Amino acid sequence: MDLYNGQGLKRNQRLVQVMDPPPQELDASANPILDVSCNLIVPSRIRLIAPARRRPRLSPSPSPSPSPLVWEQRCKTTPSPGTIRFLHPAPPICVDPFSWARDLTLTEWIQKLNQSESNNPIAAAFRPPNYSELLRTLFHGEQRKRWLARIVVQRWTQRVWRRRTQCNIDMIDMQPVSDKDTVFMTDTTHRAVFRFHKNDVFRTIITNLSMSDEFYPTPRAPTNPWTNAKLTLAQTIGVCQQLAADYGRRCRSPPVLFAAFWASRFNLKRFQEENSSLLAQNAITQSFSDLNELNHSLVFDTITNLLSSAGLRFSTFSIRKWLRETPVTAIHREWLALARDYTLYINLHVQVRTHWHTEERMYRDVRLLYQRTIPAEIPSQRMMMLRNVAEAVELVPPPLPMFGLLGLPRILHPLLDISGGLTADLMAALIRDVTFR
Repeated sequence: MDLYNGQGLKRNQRLVQVMDPPPQELDASANPILDVSCNLIVPSRIRLIAPARRRPRLSPSPSPSPSPLVWEQRCKTTPSPGTIRFLHPAPPICVDPFSWARDLTLTEWIQKLNQSESNNPIAAAFRPPNYSELLRTLFHGEQRKRWLARIVVQRWTQRVWRRRTQCNIDMIDMQPVSDKDTVFMTDTTHRAVFRFHKNDVFRTIITNLSMSDEFYPTPRAPTNPWTNAKLTLAQTIGVCQQLAADYGRRCRSPPVLFAAFWASRFNLKRFQEENSSLLAQNAITQSFSDLNELNHSLVFDTITNLLSSAGLRFSTFSIRKWLRETPVTAIHREWLALARDYTLYINLHVQVRTHWHTEERMYRDVRLLYQRTIPAEIPSQRMMMLRNVAEAVELVPPPLPMFGLLGLPRILHPLLDISGGLTADLMAALIRDVTFR
């Protein structure tokens, strides 16, 4: 106690001996730190050292809240993204000054509206009368002002962009689009407005919605006819509204696919799920709409299946050769319609022809149409026998003793080396040329 009180030291200070020589050479009796007889400290050997201070712990301090700006500054700046700012120069009676000086998010606004309807008597004592109604009126009024301001900005933008429209030609006739047939499409990404002919836009939408892989429907979202880019939901709604208004002015009903896409709220997945039978029927109808190289095998298989089920004798070589004839005649189109109706009847149970009550009536139409068809070649009995032999082996048949042609395989060997294999019809044609020429 005397050490601290006698020298005027504080509790948090400590005494340190100052030793000039090394510690191992000092004698404890020759360098006393404390004189016990007089109870005094030797001042020449003692130095006062202040205690070491601890470093403050580095912890992230909360960011200071932005200071509220006055109205002259608030009206010249924009709020942060996702927040709503008051448009009043002074805080209304239903809003405290602190909330008025802050930019609130939509979630904070909803929480404030829900809290305003609480029946807490302590909170209600500090509120003006009809506080909840005043706060809701203020919120909806602020949102309406923003909505009107956004409309004004969009109209100004549209007016500037329409001075330099893109496309502006009919993609079929390559002529300028008239005002009565115009459909506008706004592209905010490229800051441009496209001007299309209504038929081009409508044809693109129906083509994408009715796409299919043979009998399997695979609809696609509508695209931009000029850039082939996928349309956004806003662009799809805007274009479809313009097309529907055009149908209304002409007092006509839109096609079924267009109406179904509208009823599904322009959702492609919902459109495909709710209209699967309609899309399948449309896919079958498109598969038999014309005769070309893509659906040649499909039409051939359907017609041969019909003829086989009807019990008719026919030549596959003649049918395939007849289908390849150009141009497509009226009898070809009748067979396409018959194959389409037969596929709808078998696959989807859709009775297109009213008199098809039984299969016998259906096959009677097949026989009548086959009688009116002029085939490319009427096979004889001997030709039918040769074709059946070739179809059975699907390759070069071995030498037959009945023909008496020992050199037949030798003639056909170079053809096999070149092509790698022959079909039954081609083999029958080669046998016919070699045997009956």
